[in-house]
Amino acid sequence: MDFPTTGDPFVDAGRIAARAIFAYRHLREPSKENWLQAIDFAATNYQDKWQSKIDAVSLNGVVSHNANKKKARAVAVNFFQKLFADDTANESAVEGWCRGCGEYKTLFNGGRDILPLSGSGAFLNFHHGYETGVLLCAQCHAALFMLPFAVMQCGKNLALLQTQTEALQSFWQKSTIEQNLTNLARGNSEGILRSPFTNVRNAFFALVNEIISEWYAAQQTFEAQDLRLFYFTNFGASPECEIYDLPATVFKFLWIVQNPNQPEIRSAWQRFVRRHFRIKGAAYDEAHNSWLKTKGKDKGELQEEDYKNHYNLIYGMLLGSRNILFMMFQRKNRVNLVPIEIAKAYCLEVRLMKKERIDAVLNLADRVCELVQKANAPKLIYPLESARVVYQFRAALLRLLKKNIAAGEQTPLFTTEDYLHKLLPDGERWTDVRDLMLIRIYEKLHDFLQGAEEKINEETVAIPVEDEEDGSF
Repeated sequence: MDFPTTGDPFVDAGRIAARAIFAYRHLREPSKENWLQAIDFAATNYQDKWQSKIDAVSLNGVVSHNANKKKARAVAVNFFQKLFADDTANESAVEGWCRGCGEYKTLFNGGRDILPLSGSGAFLNFHHGYETGVLLCAQCHAALFMLPFAVMQCGKNLALLQTQTEALQSFWQKSTIEQNLTNLARGNSEGILRSPFTNVRNAFFALVNEIISEWYAAQQTFEAQDLRLFYFTNFGASPECEIYDLPATVFKFLWIVQNPNQPEIRSAWQRFVRRHFRIKGAAYDEAHNSWLKTKGKDKGELQEEDYKNHYNLIYGMLLGSRNILFMMFQRKNRVNLVPIEIAKAYCLEVRLMKKERIDAVLNLADRVCELVQKANAPKLIYPLESARVVYQFRAALLRLLKKNIAAGEQTPLFTTEDYLHKLLPDGERWTDVRDLMLIRIYEKLHDFLQGAEEKINEETVAIPVEDEEDGSF
């Protein structure tokens, strides 16, 4: 049975839930009789298994209203029988275009009792034409009635992943709706499905990781698309909604670094993310790539379960569309925190650097490494590390160019064309070039630099909060 997407996240999620329930109950066609059977199944479980606790989705609805909770099944079935039986007999029925599916049908008013975060009753100014509710057809009303099966409790609010493709619909259906139906069949479902996370950002990335792992396991072709997670509640007098967007570019980058067929890259990315949790009373152990508790009586290694709901800086920056390239190395210790393959993928997919430019930057970094080793002079990279504005970076490149000439090298460090069109082209971020060069240099010269006696001035090379020239990283 096919339910086309509408663009409304709540209606679409309800339709996905309806499709799963139709399949579960072996109902083939979306006829009025089959809709009523599906509604009877949902209402029975809401009443008997969940004790009608769906207030965060439906405010004072046919199931969640205090007066109806003990007779929710009968009230719900009777309500939808009226909607489906004779559309024109309902006093609130009007002909028009459904706000859910967009089809021209007989419509009925719906407010927060059926559609989360909408207005109703006295809140006439919520709607375009001062209606008493959102005008929806009977099928969209019925689909929204099944929305509780398609959301996940995450902390204080509900999470809903808006899907755009059949592959993502299938994943979300399996993660929420089918899991709900399985729990109901086993008799261990007591309400809306709960996420193991209370931090919605971390829950979002856990979902993304599951999607990627499932797609790789099924040898499925990657589909670049934006992901959007709604974090909302329709409860009482304080409805709210937060929207978290993961751009297609970041999704593609995560697809690359989470590839299970490249375990070294995958493990390196997971270590990088793990070290950027914010945990009070704990310190990150570089040697064992783990967190150690530093305060209290029970000192020792923390397990992932202990901190999985703490704020993670990398997740926060990726969701905020902020640059994380400068996080991939440490100037103070002159070490890279990720392999160059991760930095390259990030520059290509997220920073949208052209491959030719990335290759030119890495080639220059390799030449600088050769120059530093031949001269046995780690101080040659100090001007690169301390460059805070673009003119300082230009000066650092020119110093290296002169040093290369003085060393008697036959090939210039870079050409005028490289400088103008690849290293520092107009309109492109110079800091990405600097950071990518340092990641490469620290990786290639790791043993050489760690053995050097020269120390870095922490204040001079401290990571800037913002680039002083163009206000961005």
